[in-house]
Amino acid sequence: METKLKEQQLKVAIRVRPLKDAEGACAWRLEEDGSVYKEGEEPVPGRTAFRYDAVYDEAADTRAVYEGVCRELVDGALRGVNGTVFAYGQTSSGKTFTMQGGDTYGASAPGLMHLAAEHLFAAIEARPDTDFLLRCSYLEVYNEQLRDLLAEDGTGDVQIREHPTTGVYVEGAAEAVVTEPGGMADALARGERNRAVGATAMNERSSRSHTVFRIVVESRPRECAEDAGVLVGALSLVDLAGSESVRLTGAVGQRAKEGGKINTSLLTLSRVVQQLGEQAAGKGHVNFRDSKLTRLLQDSLGGRAKTTLIATVAPGKDCVEETLSTLQYALRARSIQNRPEQHARYHGKAIVKAHAREVDELQRLLACQRDKNGGMMVPKEQWESMQGELASRRAELEELGEALAEAREKSVLAEKLLDDAREEADAQRARAAEAEAAAKRLEAEAAKAKADLEREKAAHADTRSILEATRRTETALLASGATLQERVGACAGDLDACATELDGCCAAARATAEAASAA
Repeated sequence: METKLKEQQLKVAIRVRPLKDAEGACAWRLEEDGSVYKEGEEPVPGRTAFRYDAVYDEAADTRAVYEGVCRELVDGALRGVNGTVFAYGQTSSGKTFTMQGGDTYGASAPGLMHLAAEHLFAAIEARPDTDFLLRCSYLEVYNEQLRDLLAEDGTGDVQIREHPTTGVYVEGAAEAVVTEPGGMADALARGERNRAVGATAMNERSSRSHTVFRIVVESRPRECAEDAGVLVGALSLVDLAGSESVRLTGAVGQRAKEGGKINTSLLTLSRVVQQLGEQAAGKGHVNFRDSKLTRLLQDSLGGRAKTTLIATVAPGKDCVEETLSTLQYALRARSIQNRPEQHARYHGKAIVKAHAREVDELQRLLACQRDKNGGMMVPKEQWESMQGELASRRAELEELGEALAEAREKSVLAEKLLDDAREEADAQRARAAEAEAAAKRLEAEAAKAKADLEREKAAHADTRSILEATRRTETALLASGATLQERVGACAGDLDACATELDGCCAAARATAEAASAA
């Protein structure tokens, strides 16, 4: 059963690691009111000026960060409310130091994981009237593959599933039951030995994967009714691999491939954070299934848990671009709204245990009856009634056990069917999006073809007009040519007549001349 609490905004804190000698001067200024400013520039919200729930400079230790933004999540887990702490930032910005501390067991500089364990066991010791059960698991997302770091067989292959009421869970993940803070530190150290790490130019032991260390807290008052529920709270501590720039890490080969996968998954996470911010404004769809990381953290991002993001940044001027990207990411995450719920588990186990205790009591009475030295005598009718009650309770217990097993099998089958249906729905949604994009492309191409056709028609219309004008001109020229030809013919006739007349005149002149000569 879940009890819904008031909607809460995702809490964001900034932690600045100490400046290294090779990084030059500090490029950022922190204020007590949670503001961060870029030195030497005019404050522009979202670019050179930011505001968060809390900021911690290089002088603040991890305990101060824990008390400021994480303690309330552990208190919530003890009350049955799930909580998640993220550490996000570029590589070598102090994420793993913040989460795990300065050494394996956190003795010299404890991390948030060790401080949470210390807090949990102190709270348990202060409540002697309550029974507690603590379990922890350690998961890794490496190159988009989910692995169990506590698996005894060394393979660690597990699957992400989703329950219709309890949400996303990991099928087959190993869980270690812990009874003291040292046991939790041992589980953490065991998982770290199996984690993927490697050296880069920025960090000799760079995390090459995202990890989720999960602590499950079950609690129940010792003096309570048999059918009372069990409060179940979980605290997830997420150490994200750092976003990488090849320019700074100098990664090549396998390290470059790992860095590409890390950046891709962080980009998907950033896209989901942006979609969640848009969803808070009443629009948009969030697709958590784009990566294993976002799928695993679905309930922590905009879900039913209290969530805190600790963005770790480097203060130097050489890392301004990477720090600015981290600050902008944290600012977007601050717009996410979560809906925490208190989880109480009521199931058939409590009823079965109650019947089992009754059967044990009846068997004890039966043993006393048979024991002549320390037993007691009861009337025959009571003896027969006890035998019948014992048989009835045994039969009822067997039926309940069978019904519980059958219900579990049906629940697992239903979960798998639901997962398959959701994956198919996502695939259909992707195919529909592709078809819609293809239709839009075809529509654009058709519009372009239509425009080209209209231009061709206009061009042909101009050509026809020119041809018509040319034909009219040609006809006029032909008519003028015929008229000219007729005139030339008439002139030629006139010339012939003139020539004949001239020949006659010439002949007469010669004759006159000859006559004159003779006289």
